[in-house]
Amino acid sequence: MSSRRDAIRTIAGVTSLAAGVSAQQNSHQHADAATTQPGDKPPIDIKKPKQPGFFTKQEFETLASLVEIIIPRTDTPGARDAGVHFLIDERVPNDRRREKAWRDGLALFRGKSASHQVQLLTKYSKESGTPGRRFFDLLKAATVDGYYETREGLEMELGWHGNTYLKEFVGCTHPEHQIPKKA
Repeated sequence: MSSRRDAIRTIAGVTSLAAGVSAQQNSHQHADAATTQPGDKPPIDIKKPKQPGFFTKQEFETLASLVEIIIPRTDTPGARDAGVHFLIDERVPNDRRREKAWRDGLALFRGKSASHQVQLLTKYSKESGTPGRRFFDLLKAATVDGYYETREGLEMELGWHGNTYLKEFVGCTHPEHQIPKKA
């Protein structure tokens, strides 16, 4: 009769073997399997031509222009470089209300030049409760969320390196965010 310890070793071995087979089967989906987590989506390769899935071609080009206005290319890639418009296109069809909000919002910018799009976004950002403001909030949130899910946003912009830890977390060092010391 085997001991409880032997049973645990057997179970652990079978579990490890199953996990290893599963990871091996899924490793082809990830560019860098060592730094990915289960459930991660494969990275978007923006160098390959890709067609929009939800948006029309015109809506998609407008979206690409708008995400680049929200997070432009500087010394790091912008939102368009990171493929944020592809991420948004992939996520919108999950909710009928959001589909309409995106289509209606993009229609506000249809056929406008980049400088006019900037003017409209600036105007909408200062409004309250208007359709333009609601779309501005939706666009900005989706762009920021999408950008900081990408390698360009996490690693290149923020300098995030997974699998590291902080010895100490000092918090925000901006003077305006410091708690005044009691006398």
